[in-house]
Amino acid sequence: MSTLKNIEFFGFNQMPSKASFQQRALYKEYGLLKLDKKINLTDFLYKNPFYGKLNKSGVPIQPNASFLTPLFDNDEVYVLDFVAEAYYGFITSYALDLEEKFGIRNFNSRLANIRSVKAWEDVEELYYDHQNQLFENFHFMMTESRSFRKKCCNYFKFLPTYWWFLDKALESTIPVTKAGFIKSKFCTPNISGLIIEIFDEEKFGSEAYIYNNFIQDPLFDAYVKKAASFGFSIDRNAPWRLVARLDSPQMQYYMSLYNTSWNTVFSDYYNDVIFLDFEQFKANSVQFYNTMASSFPVETYPKTNENKQHSQSSVILHSQSRDQAPLDAYSDLVDFYWFEKYYDHRMKESGIELDKKELKRQTKKINRAALRDGYSQAFYTMQFKCGMCMLDPEALPILRPTFFYNGVLDKETLIYSLDKKKPYFEYREKIKKSKIKKQIVKSNKKVKVVKTVETKSTINIPLMPKTDKASPMSGPKGVAFDPYKG
Repeated sequence: MSTLKNIEFFGFNQMPSKASFQQRALYKEYGLLKLDKKINLTDFLYKNPFYGKLNKSGVPIQPNASFLTPLFDNDEVYVLDFVAEAYYGFITSYALDLEEKFGIRNFNSRLANIRSVKAWEDVEELYYDHQNQLFENFHFMMTESRSFRKKCCNYFKFLPTYWWFLDKALESTIPVTKAGFIKSKFCTPNISGLIIEIFDEEKFGSEAYIYNNFIQDPLFDAYVKKAASFGFSIDRNAPWRLVARLDSPQMQYYMSLYNTSWNTVFSDYYNDVIFLDFEQFKANSVQFYNTMASSFPVETYPKTNENKQHSQSSVILHSQSRDQAPLDAYSDLVDFYWFEKYYDHRMKESGIELDKKELKRQTKKINRAALRDGYSQAFYTMQFKCGMCMLDPEALPILRPTFFYNGVLDKETLIYSLDKKKPYFEYREKIKKSKIKKQIVKSNKKVKVVKTVETKSTINIPLMPKTDKASPMSGPKGVAFDPYKG
């Protein structure tokens, strides 16, 4: 058994909020505690939400499809080639170990016969579905408001309403760019090609189900430890999910078989999404307009017709047609316009609202880079010199657990008590000071130092990554906001 003695978990998604919080707190603090101390389990909720979604510089990525390969036990399930190799080694070794130790018998365990059922998911399809949902909300708004439709008689007059709508979506923490979608809770970590699911489960958040069907399983410890010996970690909040740990020596061995390594895997196997995302960001505006124009091709509204000669006026119905825009209508607007809009929305997705003056200052820097060295340098400047890829301290594995520390949980009363020797709340307040909106984009290369009483050490929280004049394709050097450290 992998939990503390005499502790059971009863949480499920439909519980009242208070009871749900207590049960999830119990699982968070004590679930898989013994294994977590021995094996570095993956925790997408409380430790590393961006694993496999960002590279080591904090840039949103997606795997190159040419490196995806089907698994040996299910040719409809795909992962990266070295992950498939490691999975084959794990499954064969696991089966042989069970037979050698216990012989052929009924284990009364669902973990006796493991088979992959789900793995890589295409981010393009997921983002397409997300955009469709976004458009449904936009279409509903247009259906309900004639005044909005009246303002959108053509593509260019439509754009102010479109930007207003996207801003409202961002206020509700709904991402609008693909890069923002990848970083959001709406996007599964399965897009990385590093994850394999061995059961088709949808019981996320049900601690009682996890406890009864996995933690209590007689082969659970053997399954977890054998997976670790081949470079896999289980997701502690979804134990049916195997995660390839790129930092483990075992997985690095399988990476070496395919001529890649921890230092090169992101450049070898993944593509930065910003290049296509920027083009898609522009094209989406035309698609939104044309779809709306198809739904409302003619707008009819009353208009006052005055006859000055007879000092009379009458009301007539005025009809205005709404023509489709060319698919490249966005190209009639200069690139600088789109740089500013894309950068502004990416920053808002990160929770950073820039005032007009600061936005203009940063976009001028981006525009100068574009004029001097082209699009690649403009994107490099956006991401590393203008703060677009800075990570919130709450997203960093080395700091994230601190933000979820509520004290010591009493497993009998399910009440947290704050340990005064561990002033995490004061620590959080200090960290928040490094997130002042303007400071993030203005204070290049500055470092905030936060001291904790518990560790007697210093944690450096840089506001901006270090940059140099290297080629944009070489990536920045010395980026401290590494989403894989910790």
